[in-house]
Amino acid sequence: MAFDMVQDGKSVLRCTALLLRSGQAPALPAADADAFAAATFAPPEEGAPIPAVASRMSPFFAGVDVRMARGQILEPGPAAAWLRLGRPLVDAEAASPLAQVASAADLVAGISQWAHPARLGFVNADLTINLRRAPRGDWMLVDALTLAGPMGTGYAVGQLHDRDGLVGQCVSSLLFEARG
Repeated sequence: MAFDMVQDGKSVLRCTALLLRSGQAPALPAADADAFAAATFAPPEEGAPIPAVASRMSPFFAGVDVRMARGQILEPGPAAAWLRLGRPLVDAEAASPLAQVASAADLVAGISQWAHPARLGFVNADLTINLRRAPRGDWMLVDALTLAGPMGTGYAVGQLHDRDGLVGQCVSSLLFEARG
């Protein structure tokens, strides 16, 4: 399935989705549940909210509840955060777990900064999400790492969790720009 958004006769956005399987799965060896458990992170209720200044610096955090599980949103380095949409994407419809995990994945580079956001901005050029199972619930954790190269490009990668453990991963290609 693909969707193109067109503006002034030009394609400006393309979304492609591939559903690999939704029915009965073949018998697979059991995974070590401890290796994928979100238990290494405190639940969202125990996480620290992001500072108000961080919400004002990025409109992308408007309407999203954020609770830091590791690291600080305004400090460079790896970080993990629980995220939940604070308002419907479509009027009067609660966001599905799939919408919650996709929205959380879209913030992977905003969770793990390469530099303070007042000094270095970025554009997400694309986003790839791979899920190993269907997400459950409304809180999703992104365990994120952002890396930049010498040409002003880079990527952010994250593991996606719900309260029951690992759901999948995401990666976003980034274009960095110095802010004055």
